[in-house]
Amino acid sequence: MLDDANKHERRMGIEAGLRIGQLADRTVVYTDRGISPGMKQGIKRAEDEGRPVEYRSLYGSNHRQNDKD
Repeated sequence: MLDDANKHERRMGIEAGLRIGQLADRTVVYTDRGISPGMKQGIKRAEDEGRPVEYRSLYGSNHRQNDKD
């Protein structure tokens, strides 16, 4: 488990997530609690790599954007 309050560990966690994301067929963003700077970075990376970004809500409201399927 990484400590989100530790800047180095947070950066490592974000980079790991971005690398794993390269293997995904889409990026899914849950928007119920807003979009953090780290999430914005992941969205931009997905868009730059041509991966569809799907916005979702835990409460059932789905909104798709950039879905190329």
